[in-house]
Amino acid sequence: MSTALKLALLGLLWPHTSASGDRPSDFSDDDWAILDAMARQHRLQPLLHAAEAAAGGAWRAPGALRARWQAVHRNAAMASLRQAATLVEIEGVLARHAIRATLLKGGAFLWRGWDGPALRPMRDIDLLVDEADAHRVQAMLREAGLVPAVLPVADHGKHLPPLVSRSGTCIELHLHVLDMGDADQRGREQRFRAALVAGAEPAGLPFLKADAIDATAPTDTLLHIVAHSVLDHQFNNGPLLLYDIALLVRNGAIDWARFWHVAGACDMLRAAQLGLALAQYWSPDLDIEWDAAAPESLADPLLRGASLMMLVDSERRSELGWLGRAIRPSLAKTLVQVRRAFARGQAHDPAAPPRTGAPTAAWSKVLRHLAVATRAEDRAHVAHCVRVGAWLQTPMHRNAPGKDRDAE
Repeated sequence: MSTALKLALLGLLWPHTSASGDRPSDFSDDDWAILDAMARQHRLQPLLHAAEAAAGGAWRAPGALRARWQAVHRNAAMASLRQAATLVEIEGVLARHAIRATLLKGGAFLWRGWDGPALRPMRDIDLLVDEADAHRVQAMLREAGLVPAVLPVADHGKHLPPLVSRSGTCIELHLHVLDMGDADQRGREQRFRAALVAGAEPAGLPFLKADAIDATAPTDTLLHIVAHSVLDHQFNNGPLLLYDIALLVRNGAIDWARFWHVAGACDMLRAAQLGLALAQYWSPDLDIEWDAAAPESLADPLLRGASLMMLVDSERRSELGWLGRAIRPSLAKTLVQVRRAFARGQAHDPAAPPRTGAPTAAWSKVLRHLAVATRAEDRAHVAHCVRVGAWLQTPMHRNAPGKDRDAE
């Protein structure tokens, strides 16, 4: 798939940039089919529906695709209603036992009325609970009718095994808010989790009545989604990051002094700089208050590379993503990344019988990972990962906000 066509998908949704100059009316039916396949993987079809309607027919997209985007948008609206109903049910369970939980990421801001929630489908609802309460809450939700999700989930300790409601909504009870692969990451996660909890506020959603659920504040949510994408995923969780950042910056009354302070105190400054710079690259009118944290040396090729990393084939994220993350100055940290990637491939339902042929499957996974070196497009993706990783590891300038101070 051509680089130009990948960037063209982003240009359709964030057209106020010179990063992609393709005109939609010039796309062939085959181009549209490829664009639609990428959009489906990354949950962008509802946004394409809205953008195509706003263009007033100028795109000349095939009628079948336009009908599909409309149907996906409608289904996303219904799914959002089901998710809200599940959250009401969960709040009732929490309230009866005097336990509080905190909405994370999309759940913390997508229902605030800033935009139609159908435009940005959520895969699941993330709730942060106190570690001492987590297993008890999981049991309570099981008693209320939620059942374990049938998913391959690695036991990385970030959240308990997902549950699914009767309406199909997936719930994750989080003990932690970021990945914790080594001691440095664990320390960062502890500081950042403390900041999120300290800044959390009542969710204030009109359909929640029992006052048992908080939400991370918009400022902290902005930093969380950036850190989650840049540090935990190296952008491979998709371009909805651009939508989320823009929605929060334009509507969330961001406390920029706190944002940069917490980013510095939690060793996330470079990630915050890169994530926001990428959003501004695609939305130049985005009003970001950089203060003393304006990033240096962010060249256009680096930002284009990060853009392409967002559009990685989601079915191949494991074999394409871990190589870039594994390139680290420390051999020990590299081995940690390799071990975690290998473990994700071996994860399975703990209630299921033991797998047969597991060693063969494991080596098959290793061979798929090594085969990346044989394909030019894959090598280019890994090169982008390495380049972005190197930039993130570059020492921060001496006057970085919040550096060497505790998060508040």
